[in-house]
Amino acid sequence: QVQSWEPYIVLDTVVVSIACLALGLPADLLLLGVSAAFCACRIITCEELLGGLSNEGVVAVAALCAVSASIDKTRALNQVMERCLGKPSSTRMGLVRMAVPLVCLGAVFNNTPLVAVFIPIVKDWTTRAGLDAGHFMMPLSFFALLSATLTTMGSSTNLLAVKLVPEAEIKFLDPAPVGIVIVVAGLAYCIWLAPYMLPSAGLTG
Repeated sequence: QVQSWEPYIVLDTVVVSIACLALGLPADLLLLGVSAAFCACRIITCEELLGGLSNEGVVAVAALCAVSASIDKTRALNQVMERCLGKPSSTRMGLVRMAVPLVCLGAVFNNTPLVAVFIPIVKDWTTRAGLDAGHFMMPLSFFALLSATLTTMGSSTNLLAVKLVPEAEIKFLDPAPVGIVIVVAGLAYCIWLAPYMLPSAGLTG
């Protein structure tokens, strides 16, 4: 049975945690510490704590992070990406070239580690092409987020939704009909307005 004081403790802890994250504290240590504190206060049980860590969605995200780290270390995508990205004549054409492989890969890889892999690739590419990296970093993140709407694999939240609501029987491509519309609209918006709205970082070749 839930005690009357437990909701207040949880809400206060969440607010303090958000403030700590905003100040730059490591998210993994902070959230693990909060979970351990809840366990010590008997708000959750040890079984529930360990059950969350062993959730299939969490394990899948961790596995995808390991795959992305391997790709980054071996630079397996560098040559492929160089051919896909090429040497665009303008910022908008560069955004189009970046969007195509990113959306394709983002549909089958988790978006967070994918962005981590693409950042050094895009930074080197913009330097060689004489483009401003400041116009590409945020669109890189946005494109990955948009691609996550195409399949259940693209985002950790999608994986958790599939796991926590099994009776919905959500299949791999079920989000695609709505996701395609979101991706097209989002890409058009970012590609058209990014050169105007994003400040220059002065990082050109």
